[in-house]
Amino acid sequence: MIYVSQGHESGVGLEIFIKAFLTLSPTDQKKFHLFADRSSLIKTLDSIAINHEVAKDTLKLVHSQLQVSFIKKAKNPTTDSLMEILEIITDKDILLTLPSSKDQIIFEEKNVNGYTEFFRNHYQKDDIGMSFLSPNDNILLLSDHISIADVCDKLTVDFVVNKVISSVYGLQKIKKINSIRFSGIDPHCGEGGLISTIDNNISQAIQRLQKEFKDIVFSGPFPADTIHFQPKEKHQLLIYASHDQGLGPFKLKNGLCGINLSLGLPFYRVSVDHGTAFDLYGKNKASYQGMLYLLNEIVSWT
Repeated sequence: MIYVSQGHESGVGLEIFIKAFLTLSPTDQKKFHLFADRSSLIKTLDSIAINHEVAKDTLKLVHSQLQVSFIKKAKNPTTDSLMEILEIITDKDILLTLPSSKDQIIFEEKNVNGYTEFFRNHYQKDDIGMSFLSPNDNILLLSDHISIADVCDKLTVDFVVNKVISSVYGLQKIKKINSIRFSGIDPHCGEGGLISTIDNNISQAIQRLQKEFKDIVFSGPFPADTIHFQPKEKHQLLIYASHDQGLGPFKLKNGLCGINLSLGLPFYRVSVDHGTAFDLYGKNKASYQGMLYLLNEIVSWT
């Protein structure tokens, strides 16, 4: 089953999900189960002018049907829908989280910096990886929602090795990977020690990882500003030291057509690679291109 959590009630998540869902085949539509606040869902359906009929556990849309569970609480649809799904999800399922804002992602009554941080706290696993997939690119971030000032301290050899091992084993179940390239941390990978020696951590991690994955060719670290000029391999994973180092070129190249994939969880958690677009809420103008790519991709994983 592919469980879908609502996200922010004033964002475009429900709109783009419903629009993309309606393009799927009836067979694939049966794989989805939405958890949402009733009033938020009805308001979205009215705003996009889609004929609908709401039953106890089914939402009838035009000529389609969607399994739906209306969340018991409505105070915080993002966290409330997510928590209800986590009570029933198994390692054979997929979780699709619709876009939300940081103020609605709550763990034990405290805000956290996104879904990935929520899951690290919930499962007590620091090695959960933030990765992004597109038709042409696969990337993994070694650090994500932390200050750039803290990146060097975070990226110890053990941390890099553990995160990559956890992430690659998960990714290999849905993607063939035969080449992994690392970007450096400092400009020019530290310039041979003239800037710093922190990139030695990446070099040491690569040596250990090559022993773990004998069928994958590891290389790097390469300067982040030139790594894209290396000859591209068909089944390649690029690993970046920090959030903007990787997502800048990824989003420039792929636009909305990307999947945010959390690796290292008991199940696959996915989302689109964009946010809530509050300014488009209720206007029936949000592009569902990215969601359409995501849905077509994840139904092939089931």
